Amino acid sequence: MLREAGVPLDDATINRLPTWTEITNLYGPEPVIYGLERCEAFRANNLNNPEVLLSPQGLFNTGTRHLRQLLESNCEIAEVGNPFWWKHAPAQFAHKKEMIYRKDNTHKDLIAPQFQGNFMRNVMSVVSIKEPFFWMGSMCRNRYNVRWDYDERHCPEFNPVEPRSPIVEYDVHTDTTSYTLQYANMVDLWNQFHKGHFNAAHPRLMIRYEDTIFHPKTVVKQVCECAGGIMRNKFNFRIQTTKSHNGGPENMLVAAMIKYGSVKMRLDGFTVDDAYFGKAQLDKELTAAFHYSLP
Repeated sequence: MLREAGVPLDDATINRLPTWTEITNLYGPEPVIYGLERCEAFRANNLNNPEVLLSPQGLFNTGTRHLRQLLESNCEIAEVGNPFWWKHAPAQFAHKKEMIYRKDNTHKDLIAPQFQGNFMRNVMSVVSIKEPFFWMGSMCRNRYNVRWDYDERHCPEFNPVEPRSPIVEYDVHTDTTSYTLQYANMVDLWNQFHKGHFNAAHPRLMIRYEDTIFHPKTVVKQVCECAGGIMRNKFNFRIQTTKSHNGGPENMLVAAMIKYGSVKMRLDGFTVDDAYFGKAQLDKELTAAFHYSLP
């Protein structure tokens, strides 16, 4: 796949890449896309609809921007973009009229007038989920709108030794409305956010962030065609560079493969107690549905 994407590979890079066995031990051999049974009805409800919106969503640090770029670069469809509500909002906020965004400074409603009575009909939500321990590690580095109390030397710190507030606060907002949601800990936030989307009745798919790294062509094709889109002839892997571990430039796809294909990197920063707590508290229906092996 990397050679198909035009990524230059030297021996040092190849030696750092995970083996296929390591990848499949973490995620299984095939991508997981939850909700494909809703595609046929969505396409039927949106025949000749010029307002179809394919909308990547998810928690912070789950690759929503990466997913959007892959879809924009490879899928011919009316629009790929943010939903009418905030893309990082829990599923229940999709039904709150006050969460609807407005355009720029015109305050013109994003929803076409003919669909305002049933504005969920033409949106196919594509919710990105990330392996929970990798996600919590990402949140420790970039917290965004999530606040919780922890020792800087120990994150995410599910059970602090010193008595401090265990509450995790998550600010959900648009340009006109905001809410602060509270969760018991980071595992609780991961569970509740994804269970809400898992059980949501509106049109939605759920995909694993890791599959956009290891199976991007399969995932993008299925998501695109689910919503009635057509794949472009040549796949664009959206190759970008970042700074490597030794300070030089490194391909972002390669860096992601090295990181998210490593069992050892999954628990970086976690104590043994953290790992046991997370394993015990994670929603087993979710981890089973998305084939996430627990440590």
